[in-house]
Amino acid sequence: MALQRHGKELVVKYCARCHAIGLGASPHRGAPPFRTLAHRYPIEWLEEALGEGIVTGHPHMPEFRFSAGDVGAIIAYLKSVQTR
Repeated sequence: MALQRHGKELVVKYCARCHAIGLGASPHRGAPPFRTLAHRYPIEWLEEALGEGIVTGHPHMPEFRFSAGDVGAIIAYLKSVQTR
């Protein structure tokens, strides 16, 4: 749970201005809500991109690069919020 909490803190800090972290629509129309990412691809596919630097995901997305520990926390959080 602590890992998921840390992951949520990170996505709230870095991602919430574009992506919906909870329910509702994303603030940026081109940014998918985090709870629906698994509808597009396995969440694990994001590990490398988060660690090496995501450069594109949606228009206007800044590049982010996270430490291995932070990547694990973000992945744990994202897995915990997926809808079916």
